[in-house]
Amino acid sequence: GASINMSEYLPRLIDSVENLTGSTKKEVKSRVEAHEISFPLSQAVPLGLLICELLMNAFKHAFEGREKGRILIRLQHKDGEIELEISDDGVGLPGKFDLAGGSMGMQIVRTLSNQLQGELEYDSVPGKGTTFRLTFRKDEDASFTSNYTGGN
Repeated sequence: GASINMSEYLPRLIDSVENLTGSTKKEVKSRVEAHEISFPLSQAVPLGLLICELLMNAFKHAFEGREKGRILIRLQHKDGEIELEISDDGVGLPGKFDLAGGSMGMQIVRTLSNQLQGELEYDSVPGKGTTFRLTFRKDEDASFTSNYTGGN
């Protein structure tokens, strides 16, 4: 089955999100630290969308009233699991932030993390920044259990 190497894909994803949100006006430096991990499409698609959604949030809201900031995306193998971290050194989440309720964006993020059967946590310190962390298992046989059947 087809698979996507996330470490090659992530820098392109960040560029697109940055252009989409018009954040090129600010001096936001983003960095990727990713192990070479290829995911089957069944996981690469929800993972890519989830990263995109969290990045859009960071680019749009994290640096409110600031000229510059940093975003770090870290994707690694850890104890047989995959750990994704997206952190920024921005203003922090609003006091009323609720992972369970909240915006359309957060609902999408939750749905996608459920799709990956992952565990989503976050950490936020006012004025210091925010980190979202998703831990999930890589689906080794996903390429064989895809819902698509050949057309011939």
